[in-house]
Amino acid sequence: MRNIIYECGLPNTLSGGFGDRLMGIASCLSLCDKTNSNLLIKWDDFKLNEFFDYEKYDYYKYNIHGKTEKIVNHSVNKLKDIFSKKSFHCDNLIINTNQNIWQFIHEFDNIQKYEDYSHHLFKRIFEQILKPNKSIQYKIDNIINNNELIGIQLRFGDVFMNQESKQMNSPQRDHFPLGINIENIKNMILGIISRESEKKIFITSDINLNKIIDIKKLNNLIYLDEPPVHIERSTNKNNMEKCFLDFILLCKCNKLYITYQSNFGRIPAIIVNKNLFGIHNVENNLIIKDLTIKELACKK
Repeated sequence: MRNIIYECGLPNTLSGGFGDRLMGIASCLSLCDKTNSNLLIKWDDFKLNEFFDYEKYDYYKYNIHGKTEKIVNHSVNKLKDIFSKKSFHCDNLIINTNQNIWQFIHEFDNIQKYEDYSHHLFKRIFEQILKPNKSIQYKIDNIINNNELIGIQLRFGDVFMNQESKQMNSPQRDHFPLGINIENIKNMILGIISRESEKKIFITSDINLNKIIDIKKLNNLIYLDEPPVHIERSTNKNNMEKCFLDFILLCKCNKLYITYQSNFGRIPAIIVNKNLFGIHNVENNLIIKDLTIKELACKK
């Protein structure tokens, strides 16, 4: 049986943050669905098994034989005709992507079937493939503590993050998903917290939020007050656990407010699949709109 191998973490290859990598794993899993192939994960920049039990899918647990081909940094247009390519008829196909492949290789009669498939595809990743280990699960359960959570995910962008800690590559200087008006961002956050004051609110960001709002004065707020880590960009990966705790907690929320231009919020929203709101930056004005799975999953 053919192996489809998702690869990330090697120097000079497209990997991205955790959300980007999950998009790649989901795409490879969808290819396995289509072709009755085995999924393996080749994760090279740190030990993923410190956080997740994924031994069955760990590339390094197997002796891989046969012809191997690799598709790297390809565009969506190339993915559309992947089945006609000679490389897909090899024994082992290594794929390095953060693109949504399943929107092109599966036939969906209607939008609802596409949304349902996308939702279950990502749920399967955490139920079958990247299962949180006992330590991570214990911490998740203690944080939730039987509360219904509302989640807020904020992506300020590389420039803001680079001011807090040195990154491995240059920040995208024209990329400000929430704009550059900090007062507007603060008012938006406090507005959501005020509207949802009867619920426990979990909030996460790529910067230290204590610089934006007074976390300690907000009794209904849950915030893991540790330095943010970006898997691909951060030079210090010692605090990687926070990244995974933040992500899984977002997936456990009953309502989500997410930064529209961020896979770190996009994928939990696909998993939650209800009560979804996107935070859009329109000329430094922040607008909150309803989101659909179709919008979230169609990453091009």
